[in-house]
Amino acid sequence: SHGFSPPEQVMGTGTDVRSDIYSFAATIYFALVGKTPIAAHERVAGAVLQAPSELVSGIPDELNAVLMKALSLNINERPK
Repeated sequence: SHGFSPPEQVMGTGTDVRSDIYSFAATIYFALVGKTPIAAHERVAGAVLQAPSELVSGIPDELNAVLMKALSLNINERPK
C-alpha cells in the first residue's frame, strides 16, 4: 500500500525480511501519529519523513529511534 511499501518493493529490486520490518514500522508509525508515512518513492525523490516525536509529544526517544531506523530507505540500515 502507498506509504507502507518499502522502496525495494516499489522499485522491484527484491525483498527480504527487512522489507517486512519497514512495512511493520510504517504501520506502527501510522498508529502512533495518525497519518500515513510519506511513500518511499517520494522519499527517494527528496521528501523528508518526519520523526514520530516531531508530530506527537511523549513518544520515547528509544521508540522514535527504532522506528526511524526500521523506516530507513537503505535496506542494509534496517534491523534484521
